[in-house]
Amino acid sequence: MIFPDGVEVFDPLAFSYGPTLQYAFLSGGAPQGGVPGEVIGYGLPGDAASATLYIGGSAVSLDTALSGGLPDVGPPFPNKILDFTTPSGAPGWADITVNTADGTSTLSKAFFYAKSVRDYPSTDTFTGVLYDSQRQQLYLSAGNHIDVFSLTANQYTTSLNPPATGTSKQFTGLALTTDNSMLLAADLLDGSLAVISPDNPSNNYVIPVTPAVNVGSRCPLGPLYVAAGANNQALVVTGGLPGIACGPGGVVFVVNLAARAVGPPPAGNCPLLGSAGYLSASTTGQEIAIGAWGGGPASGFCIYNPVTQTYSSNQYLSQAGAAMSGDGQIAASEFVLTDGSANLIGRVAMPDPYYSDIDGGASPINPLQQPQLNAAGSLYYMAYPNFIEIIDVRHGLLRLRFSLSETVSDAAAPMAIDPGGSFIYLITNKGLTVVDLGEAPLSIGWLNSAGAAPGAQVAVRGSGFNSSTTATVGGTAAAVSVSDENTMTLTLPNISSGPAAIVLTNSDGTSYTAVGLLTIQ
Repeated sequence: MIFPDGVEVFDPLAFSYGPTLQYAFLSGGAPQGGVPGEVIGYGLPGDAASATLYIGGSAVSLDTALSGGLPDVGPPFPNKILDFTTPSGAPGWADITVNTADGTSTLSKAFFYAKSVRDYPSTDTFTGVLYDSQRQQLYLSAGNHIDVFSLTANQYTTSLNPPATGTSKQFTGLALTTDNSMLLAADLLDGSLAVISPDNPSNNYVIPVTPAVNVGSRCPLGPLYVAAGANNQALVVTGGLPGIACGPGGVVFVVNLAARAVGPPPAGNCPLLGSAGYLSASTTGQEIAIGAWGGGPASGFCIYNPVTQTYSSNQYLSQAGAAMSGDGQIAASEFVLTDGSANLIGRVAMPDPYYSDIDGGASPINPLQQPQLNAAGSLYYMAYPNFIEIIDVRHGLLRLRFSLSETVSDAAAPMAIDPGGSFIYLITNKGLTVVDLGEAPLSIGWLNSAGAAPGAQVAVRGSGFNSSTTATVGGTAAAVSVSDENTMTLTLPNISSGPAAIVLTNSDGTSYTAVGLLTIQ
């Protein structure tokens, strides 16, 4: 616009020729529907009667009080939000389409229906959940005992009653030893670590760690999180339950399970040993991530090796939290991603609308603690009160924001996932929620070789692999052999030397591109 006095005004993207959908803010849900959904875009209607929205071909009713533009966000960002309740749908990806008098817009494969979402109420209040792949059951910290949930019978079974040094118990963080023989349970009020045999309770014992300290009527501090390490070691960090005034954050202890002895961690270049927040270990226990806590005086991120008793440290990370992949190849601290030696490999980046205050000013940028990585380190799971985010690690991008009907508890450890990332187990306000995605999003975590010659076989770890998965390397078809949903072998085609992109495609039309992981020699 050019005004008579010579003033010029430029308004980029201020007008839309018909509707244009841009992002599905809430992009997943249960197959039975009934959970909140949101889509953002240009040229969207100002009232519910002016448009029809479809999810996978099923018409949905828009909320009558339609949201306006994003607060404090103007062009060139999407400036309209449509709220709706999701309809039922078949498991898998579905299109989102909006029809208005001005035209039609479609987001292809923008909403994901899980295979199933089931709630299992309980009268107990849970403060931790752990997945046991060997026994196909979950352990749930439930005050002075531990509940057991059978994944084969889909029901709660006989509870565990771990030993303690005194009469007050509050079990919080849980871990399995590297051989899966013993369950470790941090006991906040007792100041101890319970060591439990799920198969033979007569082998149970308790190890005193540090006396619990009560800094207020609502702030007991004691052993909060535990991670199982190699060589019969475990790390325990003290703190208070999230959601109360004191919160996580405390001192790290090393527990020798064989000798039943406790001592300080080895000295080293980790700044968090006296003010750590969170722990997470690989399957072998040779990598234990130590993360900071939001209110702590120290920042940084460390990975401890119990075998060499040394640390890999990144003292410049200021994020809170810790997650370690089962393979030990990828670690994370809130929105920062590292390799297995704490070297920065990326950050989580999402479109601006995902960081904006929506729905009454409830900011979505503050996740609950204890995020999780799948075993291959290709997918990163973050829990929020009303949804779960699944992030593609290699691209640092949000793949799925899964909407929930129950509120996730702000517990010590509110979430667990299976190694493949297909199942998510959540502590909610009513008990336990089990999300079966059916298949985790297609992704690549790491290769067993960064460089190989044509004809060589390269092992790939990731997620979402199936019998329909095909691959190209450097634009040329490559032979694929899929072992399971997380493991495949590529036979490299005869192409020129140099960096080569890997592109995977499944029969449902989803595809995945990995750049910078492979060089043809």
